[in-house]
Amino acid sequence: VVFHPIDPLKTVLQRGGHGNAASIVRSLGGIGSLYVGVMPAAVSMGAACAVRMGVYEVSKNRLVRDGGGAPSGEPLLPLPTSALIAVSSGLSVVVSAMGRAPL
Repeated sequence: VVFHPIDPLKTVLQRGGHGNAASIVRSLGGIGSLYVGVMPAAVSMGAACAVRMGVYEVSKNRLVRDGGGAPSGEPLLPLPTSALIAVSSGLSVVVSAMGRAPL
C-alpha cells in the first residue's frame, strides 16, 4: 500500500513519459489517481502473505521442532537449524507465488 503510488509513476516513465514526479502526477489526474487499484492489490497481497506465513510456520515446526516427523525424532534433512529455517522460508515463498501466479 505504501509503495503502490510508485507504480503509476514507473509505468508512465517506462512508456516514455518525461518530466519530474510532480508533472507526471498532474498528468495522471492528481494525487488520488496514484491510489487507483490499491484495494485489490492490498487484498491479494494480504492473502498471499497469510499463506506464506502459514506455510512457513508449519514447515518450520515440522522440520525444526518435530524432527521432521521422523520416527527417531531426528531431522529428515541433516542440516543445521538455520538451514532448516531457510528451507522453510524458501518453501513458503514458492507456495505463496504459486497461489498468486499459478503456472
